[in-house]
Amino acid sequence: MSKKALMLIAVLVGAIVVTAVEYQRGRVPTFDSSELKPGGDMTVKRLSHNTFIGVGGNVDRMKELEFWSGFSFFRDPWVVAPASTTGRDGVGPLFNTRSCITCHHDGGRGPMSPVGLHKPSSLLIRIGSTVEGVNAVDPNYGGQIQPRSITLLNKSVTEQPQGEAMLDLQYETLKGQYADGTPYELIKPNYTLSHFSHGPLAANLGLSPRYAPSIYGMGLLDAISDKDLLAQEDIDDADNDGISARYNRVVDHITNEQQAIGRFGFKALHPSLDQQVAAAFVGDIGITSPLFPDENCTMMRIAQQYKWDVNKSLKLATRQVLKHPNVSCAALMRLVPILVFSQRVV
Repeated sequence: MSKKALMLIAVLVGAIVVTAVEYQRGRVPTFDSSELKPGGDMTVKRLSHNTFIGVGGNVDRMKELEFWSGFSFFRDPWVVAPASTTGRDGVGPLFNTRSCITCHHDGGRGPMSPVGLHKPSSLLIRIGSTVEGVNAVDPNYGGQIQPRSITLLNKSVTEQPQGEAMLDLQYETLKGQYADGTPYELIKPNYTLSHFSHGPLAANLGLSPRYAPSIYGMGLLDAISDKDLLAQEDIDDADNDGISARYNRVVDHITNEQQAIGRFGFKALHPSLDQQVAAAFVGDIGITSPLFPDENCTMMRIAQQYKWDVNKSLKLATRQVLKHPNVSCAALMRLVPILVFSQRVV
């Protein structure tokens, strides 16, 4: 190749490089030092390769002590009540796992469930209607499967509580090809429940697997005011960007507001961290609170556990309860003496 041709090629390559650089400069925003602090002054001081859990950069010493105290409740397993550790007891009777960190490993996502039959931890299974517009749960299992249960030490107990079901996770390979003919493979999970404690699920109900999300940055989201969030809502796409942003409206169990902005949960069901944490405690660990005082189970399941015949004509005191198959365990247990007496005299 002649020297003139080489020089021409070098000029063309240089022109292409300069054009590409200038093009990228026009597309990429200029670096700003604030990018080093995505959480503002609350950005952690030091990054860790081992955990996502860290104290905010501008937290004072007393708040830092509160942070680590709260972290101990997140990390340590809960035990069956009564126990010597009165500050850590109350798990169950049905639950998914004994601690928060089991699902949210080091503040991130937990390990994926193994293939085959098992009791999942980081993966939970919600139950919902497959009929559009119908909001329903199972009369026996409610809206979530709890695969584990406590062991009762009372000698008078002849039958121990059972976890509600086990999960059978399998994968199938889906093969296809791109438009240019390049092949690809996708792995599709299939979820099946078995070993039910109280029979199969009711008709027209399906499974909704939920993998425990990362939790870092949730405090920052909780700190955003409703005013700032509403300023970004664009239900009718007034700015014509093709996005009709809207928030889920939910009940705030703390303020009793009926149309609060949902922020937390897979479908933004809770408006605040306080409510989200309380819901996770009762749904995943089986620990009640003033926000959610009722156990996460149904009257039908308790009746089966105690071998009551729910079809019998019981006394008037219990008849109203039996009309509502989703009445809480707590409400039913307050009527246990009446139920037992009624069962004997019928």
